[in-house]
Amino acid sequence: MTNDNLTTTTRWVSYGLITAALVAFLAYFWVYNIYAFALFQFPFDYDQGEGYELLDTVLFSQGEWPYRDSNAYPFYSSNYPPVFHLVIVPLVWLFGPQYWTGRLVGYLGTLITAAAIGYAVHRVGGRKHAWLSALCGLGYLASNYVYHVGPLFRQHLFMVMFETLAVVWLTAVYEREERTGQPHWRGLLGVMVLLVLAGYTKQLAYATVLAVFGFMFLRDWKRPFIWGVPSRPSSELSFCGSTGLQMGTGGRTPLRPTSTNL
Repeated sequence: MTNDNLTTTTRWVSYGLITAALVAFLAYFWVYNIYAFALFQFPFDYDQGEGYELLDTVLFSQGEWPYRDSNAYPFYSSNYPPVFHLVIVPLVWLFGPQYWTGRLVGYLGTLITAAAIGYAVHRVGGRKHAWLSALCGLGYLASNYVYHVGPLFRQHLFMVMFETLAVVWLTAVYEREERTGQPHWRGLLGVMVLLVLAGYTKQLAYATVLAVFGFMFLRDWKRPFIWGVPSRPSSELSFCGSTGLQMGTGGRTPLRPTSTNL
């Protein structure tokens, strides 16, 4: 076999494997959608935590805090920060306390995350490797964990959405700065806002916050300190949010969510 024939054979084998992988991941995506839309129609809690999430959302929709004294009736206090529930509140106002409202938001969050992953790969590979972008995005949705948790009324993957968007945005900001030679402060502010939203969705986002600030430290050691001090708008946003929650709940907001999730 000549080198040309070997190259042609290898190329077609590669095309075949790529096509097979795309077909497999598209099939996974199809199954994921079947599962998600079936859950949208299921009127009861499918996961042990969904009822608590719906209760938190209903309380927010009524202008009440879910962060309460668990030693007093009804002996309940929420385990999680408010962002995920607040996003769902308008749907509860429109359609009532339905499980599908939170499931829909969680499902859409996984699609946004997959699109962000595909976009990140596309920025490097370009149109020539569009198949790789599709594989990476679909690969996320094919994950067993994403399949199980994504369409549920749970906030973990909504936190992952904000984290992923923050990291992808950060790489775009640094690429622009390297291309223009000018700092892009508004872009970095957007990254910090996304990290704050991730943290106020679930405190486990602290791991991504540390990773982002570690990356910034390696590129320019001064930046993490500049963006971490209270004078920055992102820090002020986080501080105001935390202070408002503590004042509104009599100091109970940080106790239960932090002790539960950290």
